[in-house]
Amino acid sequence: MALPARTSRLTDAVFRAFGEEGAVTVLHAAGGETADVRVILRRPTEALSLWQGEVATTQPFVRIPHVDCSTLRKGDRLDGIDDRMWKLAEAPVRPGDGRTWFARVEDAGAVT
Repeated sequence: MALPARTSRLTDAVFRAFGEEGAVTVLHAAGGETADVRVILRRPTEALSLWQGEVATTQPFVRIPHVDCSTLRKGDRLDGIDDRMWKLAEAPVRPGDGRTWFARVEDAGAVT
């Protein structure tokens, strides 16, 4: 399945560098069409000194380019990240310039 046309070289470069390999499928909680998207999954990390250039996270979250999926809602599932299913635990937001979705996720088990 082909991914949609890209609108930002910077977004493309970030998702090439940090994104998951291959396309991830979004399964909407309300039903409807599925979508293949690029995803960056950040897992919880231990707190590191700020001079090391790391930001600590306490809960996993994802970033998804808006151009890949125009609608996301709490409860939608992401299938195919590390052979796991991830559920959006909160309503996703599009901070800043709105190019990417940002949402906290929960592990929903192995992909069946």
